[in-house]
Amino acid sequence: MIALVVGGGASGKSAFAEELVCAFAKDGKKRYLATMPADGPEAEARIARHRAMRAGKGFETAECPAALPAAQKGAALVESLSGRLANAMFSEGRADPVRDILAELDALAQGGPLVVVSDDIFSGGEKFEGALAEYADALAALHRALAARAELVVEVVCSVPVVHKGRLP
Repeated sequence: MIALVVGGGASGKSAFAEELVCAFAKDGKKRYLATMPADGPEAEARIARHRAMRAGKGFETAECPAALPAAQKGAALVESLSGRLANAMFSEGRADPVRDILAELDALAQGGPLVVVSDDIFSGGEKFEGALAEYADALAALHRALAARAELVVEVVCSVPVVHKGRLP
């Protein structure tokens, strides 16, 4: 089971995704797969905020900016697809990051429910150029491919989940 959760910055998508994983896992194993490298004070503050948000919820956290781990039993939350793509494109220089990331996600989904969080960078009307345009195109391709695979697609707007595909548990 795959669920895609998208939303703008500070939309409440991460908190919603955590609750979704908790609902899918019931009392089982919950893994939080963090893709953001702690590469400065701003990133470290954001990571600390996310750790505090999930404190006491029973998540096992794995820092995986370079690659997502193979499937393991239990529910998993990937935070975030947009971060994983940025790492693959700009740090790892992958030739086909969309294909590679989809393969990682498909493998992860074999272990149990998978919730993937991603950023909506498209609704602001910005015109991207150069490497940013390539990134936006790749992120859009990932969103389309993952939405096609997913049983649940939710957009979070002002902390309100809007279901585009499937049903909430």
